[in-house]
Amino acid sequence: MTYTAVALLLLFVMPVAAAQTPAFQESIEVAVGIDGNATVVHTVRDSSEPGWLQLVQGNTTDMVVRNAEGGNIEYDLLPGHALLIEPSESDVTIQYVVNGAMAQEGNMWVWDFLYLDTLFTFPEEIDTIYANQRPVYHGGEGIRCHGCQMRLEFTLDEPVWLSDVVWGDHTFVVAVRSHDAVGPVTLHQPSMSIDFDIERGGEMVTVVVPRQMLGEPYRAYLDGEAILYHEYRNNGTHVWVHMRPPDPGTITLVGSSVIPEFPVTTLVLMAACMPLLGTLAYRRIYTSRSPARQSGARAWDALWHG
Repeated sequence: MTYTAVALLLLFVMPVAAAQTPAFQESIEVAVGIDGNATVVHTVRDSSEPGWLQLVQGNTTDMVVRNAEGGNIEYDLLPGHALLIEPSESDVTIQYVVNGAMAQEGNMWVWDFLYLDTLFTFPEEIDTIYANQRPVYHGGEGIRCHGCQMRLEFTLDEPVWLSDVVWGDHTFVVAVRSHDAVGPVTLHQPSMSIDFDIERGGEMVTVVVPRQMLGEPYRAYLDGEAILYHEYRNNGTHVWVHMRPPDPGTITLVGSSVIPEFPVTTLVLMAACMPLLGTLAYRRIYTSRSPARQSGARAWDALWHG
């Protein structure tokens, strides 16, 4: 449904409530459940006159309308999914349930939502939602949608595929979360990339990349062709990268930096040994029975060691 459709809908409501004015809505909160139902709470300002309120579209049940003191407020349902609220000397809350708000499509729960500015909250089982296909990590705080027209999606019980990537004396754990079947992750140090296979395609795929192993920003490819991706969370040590590859194949993530070819400990040991190696090499070259060569070796030692 578009904004034009909503405007037309309101035109059908207005003749019925011609003698009324719209209620002044202060907030709306939508609590989405893992069962696909949603609990909606509107808060409207006190008024000495009746006012009408547009409800969220859907199969609404369990309607409760109360004032700030907990007293029930009279109301009437209007055509076009609207509500007529009687006058109240304090703010009024309107609470109801939209049954089957989110429809299941494969492994995703989907809701094509259209309303005004709305605060969404989610159960702890859902840490990431998708707003118009963009991942949003809400961290238990919910999300606010302004002038809200969005396709809201989430998925539950995604398997997590873990791969140990060994490089030198480091072992990195790369996690891939997806309902797709995911192959092991391989690091390609020279090309600053990792890759893994997916079996079906069409599913959400989230890769948690250790930054020390492969640094951001990234580019994503499916069988060598660039695909849409989002880096949407960074906790300082890992970056979350999301994509939805349309087909099966090999996913490649190319980074901007990669763990060095030699481990840091090896480089430190090599640097520490350089003075000794240099001294031994020059002594081998210049030390002989020749007084001149012996003198040269002593001079090198003096310069080397200060």
